[in-house]
Amino acid sequence: MDQTLMAIQTKFTIATFIGDEKMFREAVDAYKKWILILKLRS
Repeated sequence: MDQTLMAIQTKFTIATFIGDEKMFREAVDAYKKWILILKLRS
């Protein structure tokens, strides 16, 4: 699995667990950027 995706998933999990809305949004934004980069590469 991609290291970047693993880091995003970890941040998403922690944000969900502790209920940190700002951290959650950052993780979602990072995931969207990661998906966009994957689409641009292919």
